[in-house]
Amino acid sequence: MDAISNDGKILHKKIQGTNASPEEIAQFELRRGDLLFNTRNSRELVGKTAIWDGGDGVIFNNNIMRLRLNSMIAPEVIAMQFQLPLLKQELETRKSGTTSVFAVYYKDLKTLPIQIPSKDRQQKYVQVTKKVARYMAKMQEMASNAEQLTQSLSHKFFG
Repeated sequence: MDAISNDGKILHKKIQGTNASPEEIAQFELRRGDLLFNTRNSRELVGKTAIWDGGDGVIFNNNIMRLRLNSMIAPEVIAMQFQLPLLKQELETRKSGTTSVFAVYYKDLKTLPIQIPSKDRQQKYVQVTKKVARYMAKMQEMASNAEQLTQSLSHKFFG
């Protein structure tokens, strides 16, 4: 559960190991493109979603729902909608629970107002978001390099 960030990313460093039988692996193994949905957690964390972008041999636990979409639906399009305020508000009305543990179940999810654009629009959306992600990664790398340079200069002048 902790490996899914609030902004829809997989935090690979937080994935925990476990022992599983070959049968469990066959049933629960993740495939690239699977949409993961955090079904049970604290109220604010229920509903975290991410797309599995890792390799083989990883399974999910019973607090996660795996949604394996058909080839006509890009998982990125569905995952993005879970980040929008309208869907977050809709999801909030479907949460049930106690003071510390809340849940959303499949029966609650299947009535969410998810939009499925045409295949062409989905492909365009995926292309644009991948391009933006590449630019953001480059910018983060540049910021990191600038920070290292600043620290190096500070050490040289004041160290």
